[in-house]
Amino acid sequence: MAQVLRRRVLGRALLARQMLLERADATAEEAVTRLVGMQAQAPYFGLWSRLRKFGTAHLTDALTKAPPGAGRADAQHRPPGHHGGLPLVAAMGAARARP
Repeated sequence: MAQVLRRRVLGRALLARQMLLERADATAEEAVTRLVGMQAQAPYFGLWSRLRKFGTAHLTDALTKAPPGAGRADAQHRPPGHHGGLPLVAAMGAARARP
């Protein structure tokens, strides 16, 4: 029989999946790919709070080396749940989020 998760356990699982319980050993690109996307109003702060070894150059380098259009999604192709601001998405994440 399937186990029903209590609200606290489910909430902790959600925070862990979003890399918010502890900082991860991942690159900026790996983190954005894992998250599928994140609001880009403050992407440097968002990644700094999730990654153990993050500097502003890590995200800047990833965005400058990405193919054109891979670093952001326009209003038509925002991942689900991204309503305001400009989402920051990885190339694979953007492809999965499109209908």
